[in-house]
Amino acid sequence: MKDSLSIDELRGKQSVRTTFKLPQQLIDVLGVAASQFGIKQKSLLDQLIEEVDTVEMKSRCDAVGLKDAEARPKTFVLSRNALNAINRIARQQKMSRDTVAEYSIIQLLPLMNEERKKHLVRKRINDEFHKLFDQGLSLLEETGRHLGENDLLYEILDRQIEATKKHLDAMDKMVEKGSPLEEW
Repeated sequence: MKDSLSIDELRGKQSVRTTFKLPQQLIDVLGVAASQFGIKQKSLLDQLIEEVDTVEMKSRCDAVGLKDAEARPKTFVLSRNALNAINRIARQQKMSRDTVAEYSIIQLLPLMNEERKKHLVRKRINDEFHKLFDQGLSLLEETGRHLGENDLLYEILDRQIEATKKHLDAMDKMVEKGSPLEEW
């Protein structure tokens, strides 16, 4: 364990603003990913830049098919270390900083595709659970008609429906949070 931090280490963690010209799809990917994973965009972008594999960078960018996509300027906040890494990689690979940033974000696409698949499964299960909940409400109503609301079975079902409603609300919020994934 280190005894102390150096001034360079502290400066490297300092936040800086920089602008990249990126396809809107990648700007959206970064925003949705940060929201879905509960990670700040700055932290996510810093981590992605640290994971850049410069050897396959150019071919992966071309393979995604964003080469001809219209790009727009977008200002990001990232650490000074991440910005220095982008500048270093761009020089070494003889490519633009925008391409390095683009590739960094492209790394998210497989993960986001998997998250989209999971979201669609969650949505389907949530819809099925709503149907089951409606059946439970009908059963509660039928129990009340036949046995009365003071019957022990009615009270047990009523408590179960209340608990189920709380869980269903939580599931609804989870599905709602994932709804931006549906637009892919």
